[in-house]
Amino acid sequence: MNSKPRVALINPGKSQRFAVQEPLNLGFIAAVLEKDGISVKVFDQLSEENIRKEINSYKPDMVGITGTTPVIHDAYEIADFCRENKIFTVMGGVHPWIFPQEALEHADIVVRGEGEKAMLDIVNGRTKDQVIDAGYIENLDDIPLPSRHLMNMKRYMYCKKYAPYILHLPYVSSSKRIIHILTSRGCPHSKCIFCHNSFKQFPYRANSAEKVVEEIKLLKKDYDVEALYFVEDDFWTDKERVVKVSELLIKEGLNNIVWGTSARVEQILETEPDAFKLAKRAGCRSVTIGFESGSQKILDVLNKGYKLEDSRKAVKRVKEAGLLMHGNIILGAPGETIEDVELSKKFLKETSLVTPEIYVFTPYPGSNIWCRLEQENKVSKKYDWKRFNQEESIINLSNIPTNVLNRLRTQMYISYYLNNPKYAFALIFSMILHPKSVFDKIVKTILPFFKGFIKRRDQ
Repeated sequence: MNSKPRVALINPGKSQRFAVQEPLNLGFIAAVLEKDGISVKVFDQLSEENIRKEINSYKPDMVGITGTTPVIHDAYEIADFCRENKIFTVMGGVHPWIFPQEALEHADIVVRGEGEKAMLDIVNGRTKDQVIDAGYIENLDDIPLPSRHLMNMKRYMYCKKYAPYILHLPYVSSSKRIIHILTSRGCPHSKCIFCHNSFKQFPYRANSAEKVVEEIKLLKKDYDVEALYFVEDDFWTDKERVVKVSELLIKEGLNNIVWGTSARVEQILETEPDAFKLAKRAGCRSVTIGFESGSQKILDVLNKGYKLEDSRKAVKRVKEAGLLMHGNIILGAPGETIEDVELSKKFLKETSLVTPEIYVFTPYPGSNIWCRLEQENKVSKKYDWKRFNQEESIINLSNIPTNVLNRLRTQMYISYYLNNPKYAFALIFSMILHPKSVFDKIVKTILPFFKGFIKRRDQ
């Protein structure tokens, strides 16, 4: 290879339900490579690009392919094609991190950890290890802003046209320009048994408020962004940074951009009411919290680290600030019973969360619960990884039959939308306008209910 090889970074995946946000992980890597004078392109299968055609046209010397568990088969298929064409192949992402030997059957090098500096070293020939433990970036301000000019931004800015069931920005219509932004990494808790942070154990790090607003200014200038979503796990970890970001957005006249964030329960309770008011003036419209359950028993099993009563207090605090309260619920946790599910239903009804997202407990490889099951010889490496999508039970650790568990998720969604016709009509209208994008999601969500109905009718 030449000293400055041509590089293609590839975002795999064929299911549109994963095509929610631009591939920021590859954007950061691309920015680091471009800064070093390396020719790089981003090819995105999730935005329906023909990867083989793009590779044949660009003829890269090296490819870097990311891979989460549910799209890893697509990633391996692309990697095999690249190696067949004598292209040096690097793989990273959560799944290769956990299964480096599996990934090496399809790649020349596997990167475990954050890939910016590791990929730069590989491209410049500074490492020849097959498995690179890259660790984490200590100062995020050292990393250039993601190279969005290499991405299919028209596709992702109008993500609600392609995936109208996106629920974390319920106040933004499909005609608005939406951009996702990542300004921190890691989680200060990192103990939830189902979460990727439980195995990474990387410390919480964040861009400075100035860097955050610098990026937003560019997004307004380059794309005339109308709505933002901070995709990091815990935007509200550093309350002083939240205040500074809010103040700078107001100062720069960027508070006409609406935005939403994620937080943990205790972060909301530790935030002063004035900070919420300031954030709202700066454009904040919603907060998302992974409540996960309305049962204290299940919260303890999941190692969430707070009390159910704290969840209720956090909802109240957010609503008092005039912000929408969005949240997640998980069904099928270890030892969960029908009674625990009923408590979650009660919690949803009492708190009136806006467009809640309801998932089925999934022991992702590398998570705390996966490692525990692995030690007990209760997992296999022969799973169909595509099924690890939080929409069906893969390894049922609850005390609820699998067919019932899958059906309960559908019933909870139907119950919510019957009781909230405003959001139901908005969702249906969007689906009528953009039917292609919702078919797969609808099948995964609704089919278990009708399977159960038909089974009961035939008995």
